[in-house]
Amino acid sequence: AVMLFTVEVLGEQMGFLPHHHLLGSENVTHDWPFVLAGLGAFWLVMLTCAYLGASIMRHNRAIKDELVERQAGLVQADAEKMEFFRFVTHEVKSPVSTAQSAVQAVLELEKDGLSDPVRGLLERGVSRLEQANRMVRDLADLTRGGQLRQAEATVVDLGGTVGRIAEGFAELAREREVEIVIAATEKPVIVQINAAMLDKVASNLIGNGIRYSNEGGRVKVTVSTVGDRACLVVSDRGIGIPHEDQEKVFEEFFRTQRAREISRLGSGLGLAIVKRFVLAMDGTIELESEVGVGSTFRVSWPLTPSKAQPPATMETSR
Repeated sequence: AVMLFTVEVLGEQMGFLPHHHLLGSENVTHDWPFVLAGLGAFWLVMLTCAYLGASIMRHNRAIKDELVERQAGLVQADAEKMEFFRFVTHEVKSPVSTAQSAVQAVLELEKDGLSDPVRGLLERGVSRLEQANRMVRDLADLTRGGQLRQAEATVVDLGGTVGRIAEGFAELAREREVEIVIAATEKPVIVQINAAMLDKVASNLIGNGIRYSNEGGRVKVTVSTVGDRACLVVSDRGIGIPHEDQEKVFEEFFRTQRAREISRLGSGLGLAIVKRFVLAMDGTIELESEVGVGSTFRVSWPLTPSKAQPPATMETSR
């Protein structure tokens, strides 16, 4: 730009190029000192801008390189964490299961010969071992995320899958006197998705809804379509989640104070697994909750294009 403008100005000044006078300009504008001063000012402004632009680019490039390096470190740390979880899961699963089976066998075989204090200790031991087993299973699900993500997606009837999973919680719902309500579209809601991940997402959300509902409450599971997305909504009338904890519940090993008071058997991994799997399947998850009123989890995935269905809804109880 400096070179082209300089050639233009000198060409007009020396008569090589046609010159058009500015209206009202004085003769001084044609003097060499004035022309050279104007060129000097133009060069200074242009070169200063170029220097500043280059400095900003160098600074941004340095920030980018640092961010890339930090991102690589975080990815490496996450991979090492998953490898550690995988190792712990593999090493702990067998002895915990063996210990639980042994204690349960003693309770079954010697139930009439055990004193109440001994039976109580053994039953608490079984409860704690079941907690350890559940944590091992959750860790296994968490570490299997990468393998499941690589598995081939299949065409799945979302409503049928959710209904089957809800039926598996019928006994737990009866024990807690919680009603499970399924609201599904009349026509199948079809998604192309990883079936194993979908099972884990629906199981965790429905199971949590039942476990943390008040006795006599209701868990409503809705399957519908909104635009070009398939939606799964799980609502409960339970303890709710404080606003300040609503982001933290998706972190690994986090449990709210109220959840720990209700049950000590949770691992704090369920919702972390849900979010990890939902994002791995190109989905989104949202949470709305109010303490003492209940929680609603909304999950959505892209519809299989040729199978999109209108959201005509019917409601049935299970």
